[in-house]
Amino acid sequence: MSRARRWIDAPGDLTDAGPRRAPAFAVQRDARRGRFRVQNRRWFTDLSDLRGTWTLLVDGEPVAEGALPVFRTAPQAREDFNVRYPALALPSGAEAHVTFRFFTRKATPWCAAGHEMAWQQHAVPSGAFRRSRPIKPSAVSGVPEVAETAGGWTVSAGGLSFEVDRASGVLANFRRDDRLLITCGPQLNVWRAATDNDGLKLFTEVLGFYLVERVLTPDGNGNAAIWLSCGQKVHDIAFAEYPEPGKLHHCSFLMESWEQVLRAGDIMSMSAVPVDIGPTRHGVTRGCTIYAWDPSGNRFETFCGGHLPYPDYETMTWTFDNFGQGLDYPQRKLHETFLSVVS
Repeated sequence: MSRARRWIDAPGDLTDAGPRRAPAFAVQRDARRGRFRVQNRRWFTDLSDLRGTWTLLVDGEPVAEGALPVFRTAPQAREDFNVRYPALALPSGAEAHVTFRFFTRKATPWCAAGHEMAWQQHAVPSGAFRRSRPIKPSAVSGVPEVAETAGGWTVSAGGLSFEVDRASGVLANFRRDDRLLITCGPQLNVWRAATDNDGLKLFTEVLGFYLVERVLTPDGNGNAAIWLSCGQKVHDIAFAEYPEPGKLHHCSFLMESWEQVLRAGDIMSMSAVPVDIGPTRHGVTRGCTIYAWDPSGNRFETFCGGHLPYPDYETMTWTFDNFGQGLDYPQRKLHETFLSVVS
């Protein structure tokens, strides 16, 4: 029985995890002319139980797609096939790729019909398509005419016309010889890097968490660390300020007693689990705690105690000069790894 794997194969370079295990893969003979070859990697059955598709992408966006023929390629054999690309005018600098995918036609004891068995992508040389030619400016004869419409104003001259929207003042459309070339005008499209505040909004405004406690940055204008809860546990997840956004500080697991927290510490020691901080007690959340690392390098916390917050609970705020006491109450120490190691 073949094992489903996803893989990408560069021309002449078969990846170790892919074609040796995928039931079929396509090798390009001449991608410019759409000529490819499928190879059956199976030992006993042909490829007729698989349904193949191709998708043409330009700069990552699909522009055309189609079905591959039914392959009855014998085991360990190869079969040639062609893909007919559509007539496209690619902008200068655009990149084109063709992606092949193979799916099961019928359900089997181990997968449903339509299960993806393999996929592969090849670069298509620019010579396979026509390149769009830059538009040369030309003089417009005649005096422009301005006509007022219900939605705005239309300006036309020498076969060219465009409409300006009355409400927004932006270009609504542009035509040449009654051929619509532009359907809407420019729109503001602004992106900025995510910040910790965005993460807080995601958890509080979308995922149903609420902010229980926080520690301010030294200047008092931001959050150095935040503790969030989605129930009555003093916190479920925590984040700390870090130069790279989207980093998790730790998840927490509530124990019923201090003895169970210590028992968790015993298990960590017997299992050689690396411990970050503890056993100790927090000032923040009032919990008794041990921080440790899981095998993937994620920090987790086993704790007990602490107060019982509610969604309408007033957020408790700590200043940065009290951060050490908030983290390790007995030692009043801000451990170096607490803010420097995240996952």
